[in-house]
Amino acid sequence: MSDSPPALTLGFLTIVHEPSGYLGGYLLTNGWGRPLEFRLTSAVQPNRVQAVLYGDTLAEFVQAELIGKTLIEKSSTPPAMVVTNVPIALASRNFVPMPVIAATSDANQPPPFGCLTFDHARCRGSLLLLEKNAPDPHSH
Repeated sequence: MSDSPPALTLGFLTIVHEPSGYLGGYLLTNGWGRPLEFRLTSAVQPNRVQAVLYGDTLAEFVQAELIGKTLIEKSSTPPAMVVTNVPIALASRNFVPMPVIAATSDANQPPPFGCLTFDHARCRGSLLLLEKNAPDPHSH
């Protein structure tokens, strides 16, 4: 039995909206960026009842809860962190135990409401995190 730490795994989530509905893709890699698993969803088209029930939050429900949560949970190995290029998918963090961040391509674009931005030398845009999921800087 080894006392070495578990291997680092990273999840990458993307969601696109096409005429047929929302399509999600999820790639799980090891710390070297080697693919371990890849999953795609079929088109998810919200129905009228969901549109009425969820109203302005319909896109978040479909992208974060139906697609993001499902793809992450179906993975054979839980990732240490999930990175998405779809800021609305940050809400997937409400349903999974690991951090979820968004990488944007435009550092000059204002962050969506409720998001904190931070920069990293290897990211041309900004990184986003839901403010409510940010670590407390005063806790130890």
